[in-house]
Amino acid sequence: MKGNLAATAFFISLIFINKPAYAVFEIEVDAYGIDFGFMNIGESKEVQEKGVYHNEITCKSDNAKTWHLKIQTIEPLKSGEDYIPDENFKWKVVEVLTGDGVIHNKDSYSAFSDTASLVYTSGPNDSGGSEIKLRFKYSLLIPKNQVAGNYRAVIRYTMTELL
Repeated sequence: MKGNLAATAFFISLIFINKPAYAVFEIEVDAYGIDFGFMNIGESKEVQEKGVYHNEITCKSDNAKTWHLKIQTIEPLKSGEDYIPDENFKWKVVEVLTGDGVIHNKDSYSAFSDTASLVYTSGPNDSGGSEIKLRFKYSLLIPKNQVAGNYRAVIRYTMTELL
């Protein structure tokens, strides 16, 4: 009977010691709208409402694995049946804070696409749980034959991790 009591006490102590562990894998956007305002046919404009950038994407992971940030449009800028071609709507990373990874288009504009474009690949120190902040700027050129309208698009930022 003493042997059974000892086994039960050991089992109960394991339950109290065992604690769940949660990994951090997050992405956050600080501004959800990109508004170029009123533009004229043939006009080109950049948006950078916060000085040298427009919005900031914060990525955080503590999984000690390489992760990637990607960007895409779900569909081109549209107003009814009219649209502005993706090659006229562009993005670029102007700054990365606290990250040591690879920026895949720093200081040069890339056209949006409906397929995900690689923005950033994490570096050796980016997967320890600290916040990696990427600052973006956007550009739009209104084509010469564009129909006037209120054009909208959805931009998707995706953070993926290699398993």
